[in-house]
Amino acid sequence: QFFGIAGNAKPGAVTGGTQANGTVFYTPAAGKQAWKFTFGGDGGFSAADPDDPNYWYGEYTDLQIHRSTKAGADATYIHSGIADAGKCANFIAPFILDPNNSSRMLAGGCSLWRSNNVKAPTPTWRSIKAALGDKTPISAIAVAKGNPNIIWVGYNEGSIFKTSNGTAASPTWTRVDAGLPSRYISRLTIADAAGKTVYVSLGG
Repeated sequence: QFFGIAGNAKPGAVTGGTQANGTVFYTPAAGKQAWKFTFGGDGGFSAADPDDPNYWYGEYTDLQIHRSTKAGADATYIHSGIADAGKCANFIAPFILDPNNSSRMLAGGCSLWRSNNVKAPTPTWRSIKAALGDKTPISAIAVAKGNPNIIWVGYNEGSIFKTSNGTAASPTWTRVDAGLPSRYISRLTIADAAGKTVYVSLGG
């Protein structure tokens, strides 16, 4: 069972995080159904660098993010600096590459974490949204394609926040879930660069 999947159109390669079967990698050149392991254990969310087909991202449980710099041949952890990793995050925790900048990653534990240099040998991480009072984990993250300042985050208990200055050192957040049921926010999609239309899917 795949929890997350990502692909790069240039090599036609795909990676995915699977239940109890690790993060796996496929490229058409390897042959039909020739999936190989990149990282063991449970897999989760996945991401592919759209500009450099050598860079692929996955995770072990609780936001323990790993990265391959060799086109899926292997992977190593890059979550050092994310205080929530392994401690305060969903079992399958969300992370995404900014669609406007493949060096920027956002990762959701109880706080929202950002790296502006995720391709560096040792990425640096900063919390850009503090945890809720009850430390409910983040369950979904979205960034507007065409405007990296527009960021939305959703939580397990149904709350949703947005910012319009997401690249700032300390973004300003506004809660926007009035009228929605108090259910797990499973995905967010921002439909336009201005952030005027956003789709929300909920569990339950």
